Amino acid sequence: MRARGHRPARPPRGHVTTMPKRQKPARCRRTGCRTPSGRYWRLVRERNGEPTTLFHGVRGSCLLPLDTWTTAEIRTVHDGSQAVATPYKSGFHVMASRDELIRFAGRFRKRDNLFIVQVDVAGLLWDKAHSHANVLLAERMRIRTKYWRERLDIRRALPPADTKR
Repeated sequence: MRARGHRPARPPRGHVTTMPKRQKPARCRRTGCRTPSGRYWRLVRERNGEPTTLFHGVRGSCLLPLDTWTTAEIRTVHDGSQAVATPYKSGFHVMASRDELIRFAGRFRKRDNLFIVQVDVAGLLWDKAHSHANVLLAERMRIRTKYWRERLDIRRALPPADTKR
């Protein structure tokens, strides 16, 4: 036990102490959003050889340009009818697991021109809380030409769709 008022000796001037580097927090302290790192995957449609969004576009266009960072229009949106749908903060829908995205894509009956593509994500990343899958929403996203060439056709990854529902 140390005596009261006793402080450990300081290192001499000019001495470099080896302190462990602080790692960046996994979540933003202000908003609770995660900071992205690692691989992410997204479902896209192919139209005229280019990737497009499935539903909502960005600034009036569904086209997702290759090798360009695109920023999402972040606002409160609803899936389906506003009367019954849960509101959420919009962003680019991505998933951290390719296998999980393949299982999620099994919900789509119309699988023509539906592809899974790897994406780069930047900015903030938050959960889509009411989703049945582990969907994340990203502030910024980029599809590299290399990733687009390596895209996976969902029809190859899944059994034929059940059209009777």
